[in-house]
Amino acid sequence: MFPRVALRRVVSQGRAHGGLIKGTVSSEPVDGLVPGFSASGQDVWLNLEDAEFDGPGLVVSAVGARCGKVFLANGRWGVTANTSVLLPKLDVVEPRFLWRILDDANFWTIGGSAQPYVQMDQSLSSPVPLPPVEEQRRIADFLDDQVARIDQVMSDRTRQREVLSQQFISRVIQLVGGGTTSPNVMPMSPEWLSQLPATWLIQPIGVSYDVKLGKMLSQERSHGRNLAPYLRNANVQWDRIDTEDLELMDFPPEDWERYQLKPGDLLICEGGQPGRAAVWLGGDTPMFYQKALHRARPRGDHNPRWLLYCLRAAVAANYFAVDGNTTTIAHLTGEQLSATRFPFPSGEEQRALVSELDALHDSLHMSETAIDSSLALLEERKRAVITAAVTGELNVTTAQPIGVGKWVPNVGASVEGAVAAQAQAPSIGEIG
Repeated sequence: MFPRVALRRVVSQGRAHGGLIKGTVSSEPVDGLVPGFSASGQDVWLNLEDAEFDGPGLVVSAVGARCGKVFLANGRWGVTANTSVLLPKLDVVEPRFLWRILDDANFWTIGGSAQPYVQMDQSLSSPVPLPPVEEQRRIADFLDDQVARIDQVMSDRTRQREVLSQQFISRVIQLVGGGTTSPNVMPMSPEWLSQLPATWLIQPIGVSYDVKLGKMLSQERSHGRNLAPYLRNANVQWDRIDTEDLELMDFPPEDWERYQLKPGDLLICEGGQPGRAAVWLGGDTPMFYQKALHRARPRGDHNPRWLLYCLRAAVAANYFAVDGNTTTIAHLTGEQLSATRFPFPSGEEQRALVSELDALHDSLHMSETAIDSSLALLEERKRAVITAAVTGELNVTTAQPIGVGKWVPNVGASVEGAVAAQAQAPSIGEIG
């Protein structure tokens, strides 16, 4: 094991003069600009006069959601607000070695709750391992190679997850279009609608569903004699309703008929991602909904999950975007939603197609869970390899390169679980 010293002995604190605001600088690498670091990483570009640092350094995300994340900088560079700069003392520490130690949120002393921040003075007293500089360089070289191997596997798995999701959406579009539409035809286009089975109706949602917008939230309604939980936009994700973080609003008895949810109601987001939807299955207590959501209650023999899949196809085609611009999203008003025309087969056909799509969705969910499990284990493994190397538990001079299915001894749980989880996930193309 290597000796340890306080972090403040191997770094000096860099002083940035301006406190540049991220939104006021370029987000593109324009000629004449140099790299800049925000609390999110190297995602801005600065004028030369704002690039105060030249050479290796460490940029600490000091405030916000990524608090404690550390980025390695070199060359000419600068920073924006909500960051702290540490300049390694090159005679005693290799910057890449120190970066591997510090790029761990658990290293830092964090204060605050709603807005977390790094308590730098306390953190500078935290110990860091300090072998000789030449050994640090060997360790940094070893970790550059090993971490790159793991990151490549993680990138491949993430890409597989994305492709599986895309394949599922493609199948949704195909079945919502009658099962015979070309995959190159955009949903909701005249060509797409023209290929639907002749027996299917094409009609506005408002004909098949009773569509109502939720109750307006106000300060006065946050207290009262009839407080009850309600769903917000954030609670409604695709095919999933999160009831862990609910707020209360006053819903007097005269509101119950309109705003109380019934099992089978489809909740549809008005903004954020207009059209995102999930079916309310019921619960132990009465549940209501806020104005940011529409409630679509089926009339007759219509299946709410059929409408959910229609909406997935429409959102995938950016149907609710403004002029096709995915960065400018409209609010989906009740009038617009009710007037949106979708294909509606018979109730029996809806149930059969929904059953097929639900089975595909369940298969996708299992695959995503397996991939997420492998990613979590690979991330754990990466951290353990780094910890073993920088503390001296692993001798990198004699260590063999670590393959994806192998593990460094004595540094934690085996990564074979990650390999097994990878094996359980389907190969690309298995869905559909």
